[in-house]
Amino acid sequence: MALPWHRVYLAVLIIALCMIPAATALDGDGYRTRSPGGQISSVAITNDGSRIVCGSDTGKVVCYNAEGTVLWSHAVSSPVTAVSAAGLGSAFAAGYADGNVSFFKRDGGIRWEKSTGSPVSSLAVSGYGSECAVGGDRLVLFSALGDRIFDARAGDRVLSVAISEDGEYIATGSDNGDINLFGRRGNVLWSEFTHGTVRSVSTADDASIIAAGSADDNLYIMTRKGSIRWLKVTGAPVMSVALSRSGDDVVIANRGGTVRYYEVGERERWSATTNGEI
Repeated sequence: MALPWHRVYLAVLIIALCMIPAATALDGDGYRTRSPGGQISSVAITNDGSRIVCGSDTGKVVCYNAEGTVLWSHAVSSPVTAVSAAGLGSAFAAGYADGNVSFFKRDGGIRWEKSTGSPVSSLAVSGYGSECAVGGDRLVLFSALGDRIFDARAGDRVLSVAISEDGEYIATGSDNGDINLFGRRGNVLWSEFTHGTVRSVSTADDASIIAAGSADDNLYIMTRKGSIRWLKVTGAPVMSVALSRSGDDVVIANRGGTVRYYEVGERERWSATTNGEI
């Protein structure tokens, strides 16, 4: 099953937004750009595209609707390093350079705020909004009520986190090149070593497929059981990956500014070059 084109465009948009300063404009095609203030550090979007949340290095988290209207915002004194949205739009989360995490309700009200003890590199809210996985010096899983479900080491510093829709599986990528899959109790289900820093991981909704991009130039497509389904040499360090909900298609961004779209296990559908690093 091919990834719907609008989801491909959204994935590319999210990758591109993270590399450019925020702006406010309306171009000739009617696409709106909005500025939360400062450099955009992270963006996320709900499954239906109705809610977009972004964070900036000025410490501001802003949620927009599809028309570009600000629905709510939140400001802190620490730069925002990561944001995430539940697929159903029921919850949002933001992580900060000071190690704190904010968990928001759909209307922007703060459900809870917690400290992880180290700068947040990445976080991911489950599709149902029932869990929030946070990566930094450790991997921490919080419940929707703010309870700490587990707090575990995940090799070296965790740079990227992805979580299944039901919150039962958490994938991580680490500075030392490890790809790990954890169960909801904090148990390591498997580990795969790569020869470069793993800056990005992504999962299918049910975690049947996990994608990871490594600085060793390879795209790793893993199964939930830990076997390598597909290993693709991409020619440059992989900086970001986005897997379709079904796990059938994947978009990656290479160092140097190239975006590539693959059918998993098959061919490259297309590639494009941006005007800067991603």
